[in-house]
Amino acid sequence: REALLAYSEAVTVALALRDFAAAAAAVQNRGALAAANGLLTEATRDLEDSLKYAHKISPHYAFEKTLICRSYIELGEVFAQQALRTQAVDALNRAWHLAETDDDLKNFRFWVLRARCRTWLTLQEDNLFKQDLARLNFTADDDDKKAQYAQLEARFVKLRHQDQTRPEAIAETFADQP
Repeated sequence: REALLAYSEAVTVALALRDFAAAAAAVQNRGALAAANGLLTEATRDLEDSLKYAHKISPHYAFEKTLICRSYIELGEVFAQQALRTQAVDALNRAWHLAETDDDLKNFRFWVLRARCRTWLTLQEDNLFKQDLARLNFTADDDDKKAQYAQLEARFVKLRHQDQTRPEAIAETFADQP
């Protein structure tokens, strides 16, 4: 609760200074924290606000581009947790389009693909999962990312051997969120 309040204060200060990059970052972090605590309505509002503020700045630098891309990732995962398939897919496709076409976001592609894989698991989109998992393998360029890749692959196998529509199964897919 304290962290959410601190982010709220940061947003207020940033907006008072008309620093939309800082406002977008703060409200994005508040949204990610809200999502991690199961406050999905608040998370959705915050992540949409993050995009609104981020689009008020010129995305000339990797920071601004990453900010926008991360908002789409977080929003896509929040929508998936709420079983809002169309919105989840749209947000994650926007994130992928940004990351795939912009060299400033080359190092962020892993995170977009990871979010897409997690979402495809939740939405039971096996073909899309397999397609993005193959791409994810090529972007896993360190031991931590390789371990996350292996976890997703193992999660896929496990889910296909149990009832994946159970709420617990869906929650488990997003339980390892940072």
